[in-house]
Amino acid sequence: MNLVTRSFSPDVIAYFRAGTSDAFVLDEVIENRIYRRKKIDFDVNPKERWLDLGANIGAFALYCRLRGASTVCFEPDPDCFEILKLNAPSSELRPFAVTASYDESLPFWKGKLSNNFSKATSIKSGNLPKHPSGSLRNLHASVLQDRVFDGIKMDIEGSEGELIDQWLLPKCNKLVMEYHSSRDKSIPNLKRRLEILKERFGVVSYPPEYDRIISEGGNSSYEGSQLTYFDRMIFCKDPRC
Repeated sequence: MNLVTRSFSPDVIAYFRAGTSDAFVLDEVIENRIYRRKKIDFDVNPKERWLDLGANIGAFALYCRLRGASTVCFEPDPDCFEILKLNAPSSELRPFAVTASYDESLPFWKGKLSNNFSKATSIKSGNLPKHPSGSLRNLHASVLQDRVFDGIKMDIEGSEGELIDQWLLPKCNKLVMEYHSSRDKSIPNLKRRLEILKERFGVVSYPPEYDRIISEGGNSSYEGSQLTYFDRMIFCKDPRC
């Protein structure tokens, strides 16, 4: 891999592959602060400990470091994991996917664009190309349930659905996740998962259009609807935070 670097502070330097999704992810997470939601006072705070599921090259770990927080990171893609080791050397790093499956490895697919390294998924949809590694290492999420974190960041390309359904996530006060409606277009699934999140957390912030789609969609899917929000963020927190 040919890597370049970018400095975000005197002691925080990011390694990434130029001309790829890596640069976009760094801009999104660190410069644009997509994991902050001002209207509900949601952010990474100093001394917090965060679980990062789908760590990719470590953009969120770098953001946490800039905010004075620590991370435990899981990333199954071997190439991304090598860069993650450079970007988060002081974090606990695990080269695994975390899903609701007990299989020790799972077939994975990648994004359609050759320079996009942020879309690896175990959810087969459309004509996605096979991941170059074929199958990637996997852990059943229950291995984490005895651990406690201040927050969880989850971006696992569709595998988040079953983790919510079975509530296989460890205890936390804050959760931020990307809900991949591009992988799961079921409106009933979305409705059920939002209800579960609302039961678990006092504050749940998500795109208002989800409520409209749920009220109009019945038992159908997003296919053919006017949904414009795909793969958007959901923020959850204990109101005492």
